[in-house]
Amino acid sequence: MCRSRRTVGRCVGACLGLLVVVSPAVARAAPEDDLALDLGGGLLDLRRIPNGTFSQGSPTTEPGRESNETPRNVTISRSFWLGKVPVTRAQFSRFVTETRFVTEAEKGQNGGFGWDGKALVQKKDFTWRSPGFPQRDDDPVVLVTFGDANAFVAWASRKTGRRVRLPTEAEWEYAARAGTTTPWYGATSGDEALALGWFKPNATSTTHPVAQKRPNAFGLFDMSGNVFEWCRDIYAPYSESDTIDPENTTRVGTEPERRVLRGGSWLRDPKRGRSAARHRNPPGSRNADNGFRVAVDDDDALAPGAAAMPTNDFALAAPVGLAGSSIPSPPPAAVELDAGAASAPSVGSGRPSADGSGWSLVVAPVAAAGAVVAWVLARRKRGASSDLPLTPVLRPTEPSAQRDPQPSGSVDVANAEPASASTSMPSSLEPPGVLPEVEPSPAIEDDGPSDPPST
Repeated sequence: MCRSRRTVGRCVGACLGLLVVVSPAVARAAPEDDLALDLGGGLLDLRRIPNGTFSQGSPTTEPGRESNETPRNVTISRSFWLGKVPVTRAQFSRFVTETRFVTEAEKGQNGGFGWDGKALVQKKDFTWRSPGFPQRDDDPVVLVTFGDANAFVAWASRKTGRRVRLPTEAEWEYAARAGTTTPWYGATSGDEALALGWFKPNATSTTHPVAQKRPNAFGLFDMSGNVFEWCRDIYAPYSESDTIDPENTTRVGTEPERRVLRGGSWLRDPKRGRSAARHRNPPGSRNADNGFRVAVDDDDALAPGAAAMPTNDFALAAPVGLAGSSIPSPPPAAVELDAGAASAPSVGSGRPSADGSGWSLVVAPVAAAGAVVAWVLARRKRGASSDLPLTPVLRPTEPSAQRDPQPSGSVDVANAEPASASTSMPSSLEPPGVLPEVEPSPAIEDDGPSDPPST
């Protein structure tokens, strides 16, 4: 083994190849504001959103405005990453294949609300696999509930070791505006908005592949149109007071819980895709124009419960700005968004964790390669004496980072509503066996404050 200079190089290359074999899937950071997370054969591309302050809501003079779009100043105190596009069918399919996950529309007997050529109607055959119109792999996944979306982000957290989650409503609008104050991030009228996204006038009653329209200044596509996107917040009116990192986690009075969706869709008029427009559905809604995109915290912290799926519900990242979060208290002064500010800090894929365990995944293979090189050089120096073993004996150790920690707890994604029970995942990625059927709520479409049911 390795008895010439040529074979020395081969040995070194082979041993350095251990870096690829033993290293887990990690984040791959492109220059500046791009980040790609490896989902195990597919990448989840994200853009860095800088911290800053913006005006949430809409002025009273904005055409199409609704009464729940109260203007207020909001500070996003920490930068974060947001998906360049909504989660696609191919990405969701990889999740389902690996975990044997069954969506809420696939459980029970009633199915989801798909397109029958005239309107959204509920049929057993309507699921994310068959929403009533043909889809390609790069179309946004639809007919997914709030619980289905949280199941995906919990899996993505486990795969990547990053804090993957849904964005808050404030984060979503801040990212959609990208420093603009116009009704749409790149348009002032409904006709102009057709260049930004797919809506009822130009979508021909179907979703379209992501990233075909103009992005906003943050490099995000489909923030207006194509599909509505689930946010973490429970829907409720909000106050006019200035605030920092808001997220509503309580429902109002005795009203049933509804979750916020943003962005408009292929089924709606462009006014529903304005940056300030708010939409709401019960968390169990499974409609053919509902999808989601993911957010990732701009740090190296492992998502709570990301390395081992909980047996009930889903372990989500700590809410931004809430008590018990790992996020520090925001600064007292608002930080104004400056488009020309310093570039984003580099977020590398190989940054070690706080406990240093990340380095062990790199050091162990390098040490092994070094041992081989040292043995080869000694062999050449001393000649082929019989006292040297024919092959070096390597005893790699198991890095602590490869051993899954126990989950830190679970969070009921639907405030203990019956719909959340159907979103539970197995404690591992083994097939969960036969899952109980859960009947969906018979009335799951809530079209927002003033929109009539779409046809």
